[in-house]
Amino acid sequence: MVAIFVYAAGGNAAANGATQAASGQASGTAAKKAPAVAQTAKHALTVTFDYDFGKNVACSDVVQQKCVAKFRVYDISLPTKKYLLYTIAVPVGATGMMKGISGTSPAMTFVVGQHRIGVSAVTADNLESNPLVCQTVIVVGE
Repeated sequence: MVAIFVYAAGGNAAANGATQAASGQASGTAAKKAPAVAQTAKHALTVTFDYDFGKNVACSDVVQQKCVAKFRVYDISLPTKKYLLYTIAVPVGATGMMKGISGTSPAMTFVVGQHRIGVSAVTADNLESNPLVCQTVIVVGE
């Protein structure tokens, strides 16, 4: 994989950003603030990247083993956990260096702020490349 470009589209969504305060008790204890709830927004995420099928061939009617069957798009913002967002099909007839492979997610709710997005190639045997190899950082707005 050579490059990744990401576009998040969407509008304002009902944000869960209201901060609530717990009421003080009659004995005069101070009011406590509840932890702030992260603000969220609903967006569709479009990922566009390049891939060299000369190194790892695409699966086809003829080739069904040791081949790339699909791509997975992850949110890899947390170092210990990756969250599958959606998959992208391998383009029909893919060979050699393919530029501009693209896929768009359905509208999803994201926490507002920075997210690290990664793409992995997945084989017919469900083995996948490291999404850290093809990654970018995006900022999700309201």
